[in-house]
Amino acid sequence: MAVKKVMYGMNDVPEGTKIKIKKTEQEVTIIEVLHFPTRFKCDDNNIYYTSQITIQDWPPEE
Repeated sequence: MAVKKVMYGMNDVPEGTKIKIKKTEQEVTIIEVLHFPTRFKCDDNNIYYTSQITIQDWPPEE
């Protein structure tokens, strides 16, 4: 029996997830996910593209 692998997209990242800004190494929290293109509004009142951040503890371990 084959095991089904769950594929997560960037739009699946939950609000409240911690991210690190690549340029400044600052750690912030996502407060809203904006769609197409995927961007993240954070608690520092900035919006970041996926290429500007590193998402911590994502995707979840199975």
